[in-house]
Amino acid sequence: MPSLSRQLWQDALPDALAALHHPFVSNLYGGSLPKASFQFFISQDAAFLGVEEELSMHKSYAAAWGVTLTGNFVPSTACTDYTEFVQEVARTESVPCILAAMTPCNRLYAFLGAQLAGAGRCGDNPYAEWVRTYADPAFQALPERMEALLAELGHVAEYSKMRTLYRRAMRLEMCFFSAVPGVPARPAVGLLVVDFDETLTEADTTPSIIATAIAAAEASAGGELKAKVRQEREAQRDQLVANYARERDELLADVLPDRAKPAAAYDPAWVDAFVERLSEFDARMNQAVVDSGVLAGVPRGALARAGRAAALREGAAGALARAQRARVSLHVLSVSWSGELVRGALQGAIAVAHGRGGDGAEATVVHCNELRYDDAGVATGDITRRVEHGADKAAALDRLLLTRTGRRGGAPGAGLAVYIGDSPSDLAPLLAADLGIVIGANALLRRVAAAGGVRLRPLLAAGAALEGRKAPGELYQAGSWAEVEAALFGPRPEGSRAGVRVPRVLAIAGSDSGGGAGVQADLKTCLARGVYGASAISAVTAQDTRGVHGVHAVPPAFLAMQIDAVLRDIGADAVKTGMLPSTDAVAVVADAVVAHGVRNLVVDPVLVATSGDALADDSVAGALRARLFPLAALVTPNLAEAATLLGGRRIDSVDAMKDAARDLHASGPAAVLVKGGHLPADAPGVAANTAVDVLYDGREMTVLVGPRVDTANTHGTGCTTASAVAAELAKGLSMRKAVEAAKAYVAEALARSAPLKIGRGHQRPMNHGFQIHDWAAAARAPRLDLRCYAVTDPGCNARAGRSSAAAAAAALAGGATLLQAREKDADGGDFLAAARELIALAQAQGVGVIVNDRVDVALAAGAAGAHVGQGDLPAATARTLLGADRLLGVSVKSVAQALRAQADGADYLGAGAVFPTSTKDTDVIGVDTLAEICAAVSIPVVAIGGITAANAPAAIEAGCAGVAVVSAVFAAPDVAAAASEIRGVVDAALDEHSSRRR
Repeated sequence: MPSLSRQLWQDALPDALAALHHPFVSNLYGGSLPKASFQFFISQDAAFLGVEEELSMHKSYAAAWGVTLTGNFVPSTACTDYTEFVQEVARTESVPCILAAMTPCNRLYAFLGAQLAGAGRCGDNPYAEWVRTYADPAFQALPERMEALLAELGHVAEYSKMRTLYRRAMRLEMCFFSAVPGVPARPAVGLLVVDFDETLTEADTTPSIIATAIAAAEASAGGELKAKVRQEREAQRDQLVANYARERDELLADVLPDRAKPAAAYDPAWVDAFVERLSEFDARMNQAVVDSGVLAGVPRGALARAGRAAALREGAAGALARAQRARVSLHVLSVSWSGELVRGALQGAIAVAHGRGGDGAEATVVHCNELRYDDAGVATGDITRRVEHGADKAAALDRLLLTRTGRRGGAPGAGLAVYIGDSPSDLAPLLAADLGIVIGANALLRRVAAAGGVRLRPLLAAGAALEGRKAPGELYQAGSWAEVEAALFGPRPEGSRAGVRVPRVLAIAGSDSGGGAGVQADLKTCLARGVYGASAISAVTAQDTRGVHGVHAVPPAFLAMQIDAVLRDIGADAVKTGMLPSTDAVAVVADAVVAHGVRNLVVDPVLVATSGDALADDSVAGALRARLFPLAALVTPNLAEAATLLGGRRIDSVDAMKDAARDLHASGPAAVLVKGGHLPADAPGVAANTAVDVLYDGREMTVLVGPRVDTANTHGTGCTTASAVAAELAKGLSMRKAVEAAKAYVAEALARSAPLKIGRGHQRPMNHGFQIHDWAAAARAPRLDLRCYAVTDPGCNARAGRSSAAAAAAALAGGATLLQAREKDADGGDFLAAARELIALAQAQGVGVIVNDRVDVALAAGAAGAHVGQGDLPAATARTLLGADRLLGVSVKSVAQALRAQADGADYLGAGAVFPTSTKDTDVIGVDTLAEICAAVSIPVVAIGGITAANAPAAIEAGCAGVAVVSAVFAAPDVAAAASEIRGVVDAALDEHSSRRR
C-alpha cells in the first residue's frame, strides 16, 4: 500500500475495526444473520452502485437470494446519503479528493473479506460465498489500483481534506450496515475488569517499583554511603530476579512436560491445578521480596510519580473512557505491589476512585496490593496482600459478579461480564468471565492455554460469547485496544472526537483580596501561560499593597471538598500549592495528592507574606517537609523560606543556596528550586545586575542566571513563579525547561510592570497579562495621527543618496505624524534592524512607526503596529498576532474591502491609489470611491497613491483623516521642507473641512 493510502487507512482504522465488529458483519460471519436482512443489504448495495455493468453483475447474485433488482423498491436513507455524498464530491472536488472518497469502499470490503476468511469456520456458513468474493485475490487487487493512482496524484491535494472525505466514506459504509433491518443488536457490557501490567501498559512496571525503592534508599543515605547503598540494593534486586527465573523454570518443567502438544479438548481440572501451582509460586516470590527489604524506604507518593511515567498501550485510555461514558462498571485488577502506582498511571486518562470501594460506574476501582507505610509515610518493606496471584484474581472477579448480579451466573439486564488480560495469572478470570479477551503476545499464556485445551480464537469470532453463549474453554484474542473498543462498544458517534487536550493546573492557595498574590496570581499566570486554571482556597486574607490585615483559614474538611470536586471531574496535569495555614491543611493536601494520583506537584512553601506578616503556623514548615515534600516534583522556596525550612540557617551566597538545595532535596522532592531574588547584589557568586536561582534534581546542580529588574512591583513573584512552572509541566515540558520558561516569563512580567503604580503601599503587584494588554506600553503608545503619514521608500532615498534613517529624521523634522517602514527587498534581519533604527528616531519625537507587510518584524521591533495589503497576511490573523495594543492598518480599494477590514479589526484604512502614482503599479480608485469608503466605515481613512501638496485637500474633502505620502516627500530635494508643506496643506484642509461641518 503506498504511503499516502497507508496513512489514510491508519487514520480510518478505528472506523474499519468498528465495521469489522458491526453486528451485521459479526452475525454474517457467524451465519446467524436473518436471510431477509441479507436480502435487504443486497438490494441496497445494488441500488448504490447504479452502474449498468456492475448492476448486471449483481443481478445473478441477487437472484440466487431471491432478490429482484427491478421494480420500484425505495432506497434507504443510508443508501441515498452515500450516493449523494459521492455525487457531490464528483461535482465539486479534484481528482485526488474523488479518489479519497471512492477508495474506502473497495479497501474496506477487501479488509472485511480478508479478516473474515482468515478467522476460519466459514465453510458451512450460508454467507460463505459473500466472504470468498471479497477475500478473492481479484477483488483484493481493486483497491490497490485505486491507491496507486491516489499516490500518483495525491500530492496536489490537501491531506486534511482527503482524510475527511476518506473517513466520511468509511462512516457511510457503516451506515449501510446499520440500515439493515432485523440484525440482532450488540449486547451491552455491564462489567469490565482489566488487568494492569502489559494489558493496559506497554511494559511490566515491577522494575519501576524496585528502581524507585533503590533511588529512595540512595537519597536517604549519607553522601559517602550513597554508592554503597545503591550497590547493595541492586545486588538484592539481581538476586531476586535470578531466583525468580530459576524457580519459575523449575515450575514450568514440572507442570508442562507432558503437555508439549495441545490438548485435544478443554481440561478444566488441569487448568485449575496449574492456576493453583502458579499462585503458590507467586505468593512465595512476593514473600521473598518482602523478606529482602528491597521495598523499604520508599516515601508515600513516590510510586504515584513512577506510575505517571508508565506508558499505556495505544488506545487503552480511550477504550476505558468509552466504558466509563457508557456507565459500565469498570475495575482494574492487578498483582502489582503498589496500587498507588497503578492509580498514578491511570489518573488523568480516566476517572479513578480514591479507594477500593464503589461500583466502578462513576470512577474506575483499582484492586491491588499496597506497600505498607509507617507513621512518617515511609515504606516498611512489607506489602498489604490483596491480589497476589491468579487465584486471587479469580476470587476478586467472583465477588464482583456476585455484588453486581446477586448470583454467580449473571442476571437479566446486568449486561456481559468481560475480563481482559495478557498473562497466565489472568487465565482463571479470563475463563470465568462471559467474555475473556487476551491482548498482547504473551507466549507463556498461549503455551499454557494450549496445554489445557483452551482455544484462542479471533475476537471477530466472539459472536456467541457476546450473546451469552460462550463455549467452555474458549477465549478471544484482540490485536489492539482499538479492536477491543470496536467489539464492545461499536463505532464512536458521528462527529465525536477524542477532544482537544487542554493542559490543566489546580492551584491550592490562599486568596489575596488585593489580587497580586495567592490564588489570584496563580489563575492569572495560568491564563497567561496557556493552561486551564482551577482553584481550591485554603484561606481568605484581607490584604492590599500595604500588608495583610487579617487571615481566615478555610476549614480543612471544606478544603478537601474543593480539591476532590476539581480532581474528580476536571482533573489536573499539575497541582501547585501555596499558602497552607495549618498542619491540618497540609495533611488534607497530602492525602488528596496520594488518593488522586496527582502528577507534577509543585510546592511553594509560603510561610510569610512579602510584608513580613505570618501566613502559617510555626509547625507548618515541619509538616511541609514531612508530608508534602516527598510527594513533590518541585519545591520552590525563596531564601527566607529555605532558611526557615532548614532551621534558620544563613543563606547569603550562591554556594549557600546550593547547599540548601541539596539539604531540602533530602526531604524527598524530585527537584528543588531555591530562588535568589532577595540575594544582595554584591553577594558572592552574583554578577552585576543579575538574579540567580539554583535548581537541583539530585543529580545535576544548575545555576540559572537572569536579568535583575529594578521595580517595586514584585508582590506575588513567588506564587507566579511556582504557578508558571506548574503550567509548563502541565503542557509537557521537562523540569529544566519548565523552570527556565517560568523564570523568563516572570522576568518579562516584572520588566513590563516596572512603570506601573497600583496601590499606595510598598508591595505592588505586577501585570501578569502583559501579553494580552501591556498597560505600560499602552501609556507610551503614540496617538494615531494620520495627518502626514510618511511611507519610507528605499528607491527614492537611494537615488537621492541618503539613508532611510536620514530621510526619516528629515521627515520627522518637517512634521510627519506617523512613519511607515517599508523595505520590499530587505530580508528579515536587515528589515528588523532598519525598523528598530526608525523607531528610536520616531520615539524621541513622540511619533509611531508602522511596519509594512511584516507583522513578525513589527512585533520583534516593538513597532506601534503593522500595515497589510489585500495580498498579505489576512487582516483577522494580523489582528490576532498584534493583539489589542498595537495598530493595524489595511489597504483597501473598495467599500466591500473596507467593511471587511473594519470587521477584521483594522484601526485605520489606507485607501487608494487615489491618483496615478509612479511608486507602485496599481489601479486608481479616484476621489469618488475614496469618499464612498470614508462614508461607509467608522474608522479613520488615510488616502494613499499619487498624493501631492496640490491634491491632498481633495482627499481631506472626501473624508480622510490624513494622507500617506511617498515620493512627494522622499523624492523631494529637501525632505523636511516637503513634509512641512504637506503637513501645512493637510492641517489647513482639515480645519476648513471641520468648519464647514460645524
